[in-house]
Amino acid sequence: MSWSAERRGRAGFVLLEAVIALAILSIVIVSLLAAAGGQLRTAGDATARVTAQALAEDRLTAFRLLDYEGLRAPPDSLRAGAFPAPFREWSWETTVREEIYDLFRVDVVIRGPGTEFPIETSIHRARPIIGTNGGDE
Repeated sequence: MSWSAERRGRAGFVLLEAVIALAILSIVIVSLLAAAGGQLRTAGDATARVTAQALAEDRLTAFRLLDYEGLRAPPDSLRAGAFPAPFREWSWETTVREEIYDLFRVDVVIRGPGTEFPIETSIHRARPIIGTNGGDE
């Protein structure tokens, strides 16, 4: 085998190695890009969930400030609505019902761009006392 024939065979082998290396490298790069895209989607979902959680806690705090009569018949402004800027795309809907004696269940559903976040809690409020002598004042 002459020097030039051996050199041509070696050059063809180096070219094949380079093509295989590029194929492996492209598979790795595509996999890394897919993983990065998944992380970005997860981060966006987490941001929406944190925002919804904070807005839901805000609505629950408004109900925790109500007395017994306010929980039995909450004002319309607490039943449903939309949040002000910068959360204009978010809205809420609440339901309140008396479960057992003086214990109210409050359900809040926060709706935003592509998400719905339900949260619930129980609030205890004692009935108003009419008088200390059993109402014979």
